[in-house]
Amino acid sequence: MILNSFFIRTLFLSIISVTVIFLFTVSSAEAQVNTITDFSPSNFTIVDKTINAYGPPGISSFVSGVGGNPNRYRLTDTFGYQRSAIWYTGNIPNGVGKTLDLSKDFVASFRLSFGNGKFNMGIADGIVFVLTTQQVHPNFIGGSTSYIGYGDILNSFAVEFDTEFNGGPGFEGGNVGYPNKFTVCHTAYLRNGNMLAIPGTYKPIQDNFSTVRGSTICVAIEWKRVNGVNGNDGYELVSYIQELSTNNMVERNRMWFATLDDFIDGLSQDSVVTWGVMAANSNNPNRYEVEFISLITGDINTETTNLCNTKN
Repeated sequence: MILNSFFIRTLFLSIISVTVIFLFTVSSAEAQVNTITDFSPSNFTIVDKTINAYGPPGISSFVSGVGGNPNRYRLTDTFGYQRSAIWYTGNIPNGVGKTLDLSKDFVASFRLSFGNGKFNMGIADGIVFVLTTQQVHPNFIGGSTSYIGYGDILNSFAVEFDTEFNGGPGFEGGNVGYPNKFTVCHTAYLRNGNMLAIPGTYKPIQDNFSTVRGSTICVAIEWKRVNGVNGNDGYELVSYIQELSTNNMVERNRMWFATLDDFIDGLSQDSVVTWGVMAANSNNPNRYEVEFISLITGDINTETTNLCNTKN
């Protein structure tokens, strides 16, 4: 009887210990997920190249707090040959200092506005979401016009949203294998400041391309650690775009990387990047705006994360 009591007490204590450990583990995992919703100007390094001879003399077209929303920015206006960039340099939970740690998951969601352009030859040029290992500063921006503020930024990876036809085969995928309409409003993955789309990632922004112009479209960029090809661990970058005909979030691109170095050269050394958004226009100028919704970092259950709306 004494033995049985001892055994029962020991078993009870063991169950309690396991339960406490389990609850602590679950609590710790949940605590590692953080959401940022403050994207006010104090959290960004802003690169403003919108002042030029084509706009009001000496006046910037860059606007923060558009419509009273501190998370919304006007990157270009309807004056030609403008560009600007905003790099997030606020503290990121689960990041390293002021950078984003790609050894962990993240989901970035935002709305892109493609409005108020001249629609005669296709509005120009587009918006790009960028991740880079380079040190950013108030002049850190890529090339103008068709380079959309991204061209020539080395050690980087980008998701492009381009609203103008860019010259045919060989440039950003050209029109090889696609109806001409897809060359006008397309999305693609780019690497190292090279504006030639990574093969297989050149897709229409909308199934009905004409609906892009003048619209505001929700986008989600998802980075996650996965079990990859043949069971090997790796990483995936997935982009979702709101399909205006259904209002649902639909997958546009998905790309798997065996290592962080496959994503950005040298990234495995410390796995950290800075992220930002940039835009540019040219002789068919367009007003481009971005409104940030959230940045979620950590051990994310991305299948249940709300990415702007409902993910298909």
